[in-house]
Amino acid sequence: MKNIMIRDDVYDRLSTIKGKKSFSETIEALFLESVEKKRRNLRKLFGCIDLREKKELGKFVLEVRRVAKSRLF
Repeated sequence: MKNIMIRDDVYDRLSTIKGKKSFSETIEALFLESVEKKRRNLRKLFGCIDLREKKELGKFVLEVRRVAKSRLF
């Protein structure tokens, strides 16, 4: 078990939405809801580009990484 500090306004909001659940259960539920929302958003994008665009994007990402890596060293 860990202690965390949060602002009073955040505590008030959590208290309002938690009902009879514990703060841990409430925070976990909010986290899982956020993760699931991100997954749904990603699923909407799955398959939205064709193979040619995928290859071009892959080349672009590799180039950006190469340039970024050369700037670090």
